[in-house]
Amino acid sequence: MKATDSFASIYPLEILIADVDTDRRVAMKQQLTELGYTPEEAASDSEVLSMAGARRYDVIMMEALIPGIDGILDFARPKAGQKPIFIALSASHSKPLSLPKHMDSVITRPMDQPEFLLQLKACSVLVGKCFIKG
Repeated sequence: MKATDSFASIYPLEILIADVDTDRRVAMKQQLTELGYTPEEAASDSEVLSMAGARRYDVIMMEALIPGIDGILDFARPKAGQKPIFIALSASHSKPLSLPKHMDSVITRPMDQPEFLLQLKACSVLVGKCFIKG
């Protein structure tokens, strides 16, 4: 990776952050922005539904306990087959997390930076925007 390349230019993704807590949403947006992403934010289940219906996201990072999460997960899966990757954002490593059935992965807070970067790399590969060279 060249010094001028951002992480996001190598592992591109369209990201939506959904969390009812403003501070957590801003913190996640800042972390992603520092990597070169321009994530969008949603503060409620209805906002997520509206945004996911109007635009295709590669990744939707959602607070694991956001109200109406199961309906959001069902609705945001496009009919054409390409679906966003759903990552649950959880408050703590110490509590067992029971993920909604459609979640693909989980990120716990405080975040482990290498694990977070690995998940973003994997998402970029899975949605077909980054290819692993042999």
